[in-house]
Amino acid sequence: MTFDIARQPFVPAFLTTFTLAIVCVNATSFADASCAAFSAAGIADTAPAEGLAIGMPSALICAFQTAFPGWSKLIAVFAFLFTSLSVGRQAIRYNLYKVSTCIPIPLVAILACLVGLEGLSLQGILSMTFLAYFMKNFARSFRSGYTFDAVFRTGLYMGALICLTPATLPLLLIMPFGLLLFRRTLREVVVALAGLLVLPLALSYVNWAMGGDLTAPIRTLGLLFWQGSPLAMLLSFTHLQWGALAIVGLLSLAAIQILLSNLYAVGTKPRFILIFNTGVFLLAILLAAAPAATPDQLLLMAPPAAMLMPCFLIRVSRSLSTSIYLLLLVLTAVRIIFQ
Repeated sequence: MTFDIARQPFVPAFLTTFTLAIVCVNATSFADASCAAFSAAGIADTAPAEGLAIGMPSALICAFQTAFPGWSKLIAVFAFLFTSLSVGRQAIRYNLYKVSTCIPIPLVAILACLVGLEGLSLQGILSMTFLAYFMKNFARSFRSGYTFDAVFRTGLYMGALICLTPATLPLLLIMPFGLLLFRRTLREVVVALAGLLVLPLALSYVNWAMGGDLTAPIRTLGLLFWQGSPLAMLLSFTHLQWGALAIVGLLSLAAIQILLSNLYAVGTKPRFILIFNTGVFLLAILLAAAPAATPDQLLLMAPPAAMLMPCFLIRVSRSLSTSIYLLLLVLTAVRIIFQ
């Protein structure tokens, strides 16, 4: 029987992801990778952060990564696996493509290494994990009856993502879109908002308890978002980075086009979930133009893109889907070698 790469089972998908996670983390200067908030490590000594008595999560993660590179790599590998498995489980549980396939699992690792290798840090990988679990819980909330647990976790993971990576503040726009798309009630909106505010308010409380200003962490998140200049990261890209982004973008746009042209060929739940993931992907692309954007944010393109691309791969010929998959693997290997 001929092996169909677009409908690959769990075992080869998991082994590919596990191998790529280990190779990417160990093949790059992981301990010295771009920690966007490392400049925030000295934030308590600057005027904009007046009243800040604690380190922000981004600075603490960067300090941990520098002090314990071995443990950081181990956590990063497990975060890679949890992210990939979370995305793959959604594809199987909700039958997103009308065929049984685990290809989103390796696609997460392939795309993350392809577009975000320069920003492969513990902060970036954890941010990607939070985004994947945010998407997972939003998908869980689309069912009959109240889904207070799912929408609360949705807000909680988004709050954790913003606290860890302030440049992701524009992703907040996807929350009202998702709540409207999945037809959540006003009570659930309030619960989602409560989940969103848990970690920022906890940071504020701890900072106040340590003798700082109650609002300093919230103000610091806003200041960290505005530091730098818009488009600065995009203008610093190499030709290799632009090529990787172009390939991922074109494949994702082809998948979105196929999704829109066959919008009613799938069930209601898969259709709404894929539309929501399209919104997440488009916002993740726009993050690259944010003032405080760093290569870490490019990793956020991987989970939504990995859920969209199979819409394209399962509808083209077996030889073409195999060629595209192998091309992505080869390009990822080239990126690792040149890095």
